[in-house]
Amino acid sequence: MLIVCNRYAGLAAIFVFLAVAGCSSGPPVQPWRPAGSAVTTMVASEPTTTPRPARPRELRLDGKDPCATVPKSEWATFSIDLAKPELDPTFRSPSCFFNSSKAAMGVVLVVTEGIEAWAPGKRVSTPANVAPIQGFPAISLLRPAGRTDCAVAVDVAQGQYLMADVVIDLNDVANLPDPCTYAHQFAEVAIGTLLGG
Repeated sequence: MLIVCNRYAGLAAIFVFLAVAGCSSGPPVQPWRPAGSAVTTMVASEPTTTPRPARPRELRLDGKDPCATVPKSEWATFSIDLAKPELDPTFRSPSCFFNSSKAAMGVVLVVTEGIEAWAPGKRVSTPANVAPIQGFPAISLLRPAGRTDCAVAVDVAQGQYLMADVVIDLNDVANLPDPCTYAHQFAEVAIGTLLGG
């Protein structure tokens, strides 16, 4: 049980770290812009503007159970053996920490701010766009020196987002996808469950 508690403490510390510290990108990424904003790129000396994807719909998180976002039928996929609901102190939002033999994982249903809180210049971190999840824009937040942990935030509603975080056990780093890919997979399950329920 001491290992479980230490993993929870580590995951909570990462959430705090991500809220105030610098981050860099993970899997294929682009500089992040809030949904609906435009990015200007140069192609053959001509600027083009590409809008960032907007949410396909509002997926409100109010009153949702973060531990229910990863159903027990999915636990074996991530080697989960325990789920513990909590109130995340950084985001003052409902969270669930999932322990597994390979990683500590968490889902925070952030209902106190929108994903624009991660816009460049608003926090020390620099988020990066990753593949949308079920059409919802997503960003990765990877610690600069961290090779074992990453968070993925998914823009689900005005003033709300889902954050999925993983901290891979050092003994399993070589046996698992990179942390941002693993966090993205974890977020996919959580968003799929919320859309289905």
